[in-house]
Amino acid sequence: MGSVYQQLKRRRKPYWDKKRFRSIEDALSSLNGTNTLYVGDISNDTTANQIHSVFSLVGRVQRVRIGINQASREGCGFCFVEFPGFGPVDKAMNHVNGIQIEGKPIRSEKDPGFVEGREYGRRLRKSRI
Repeated sequence: MGSVYQQLKRRRKPYWDKKRFRSIEDALSSLNGTNTLYVGDISNDTTANQIHSVFSLVGRVQRVRIGINQASREGCGFCFVEFPGFGPVDKAMNHVNGIQIEGKPIRSEKDPGFVEGREYGRRLRKSRI
């Protein structure tokens, strides 16, 4: 039963930002030479300094951007880690994926790059007035 679940899990369609890319092919080609990782499943209390210290073991980290809830301005379980070049990205994915930060195993994947507004996640909600 577990192997069937794993096979189904692997066939999951990749997410791609339809506002930013015309097709899945464009989105996937943007990952070539990227210097950014998306890191998910982090605790809402995890700080940029904690993420920085973990990823700096793999290579020099240029910037960490913690995902935040737009209304409360608190962390919401993901971040972006930017490196000065694209070399450390693959190394970081291989060495850091699954390690635990604050008791939670993290996951990481290549990201096409941070743009303003992405720190609020995929579900950007309009504020109610």
